[in-house]
Amino acid sequence: MQVRLTGDETMKSLFYRLWKDEEGAEIAEWVVVVALLVAVALVIYTNVLQNSLSTAVSSIGSKIESAAK
Repeated sequence: MQVRLTGDETMKSLFYRLWKDEEGAEIAEWVVVVALLVAVALVIYTNVLQNSLSTAVSSIGSKIESAAK
């Protein structure tokens, strides 16, 4: 299925046309699923990254502090 805007069609009317079509509804459901997965992955990734960065900065800070003594 190709999805293209025709003439003066707006994004709203394109989404409405896809939503009325059964295949379009299925595509919309998959878009929601993928968006949720991406959101969860970002939350998990940022928490892991934040912890790793915090540990690295603390480690570097203690090394600098001990070297300065």
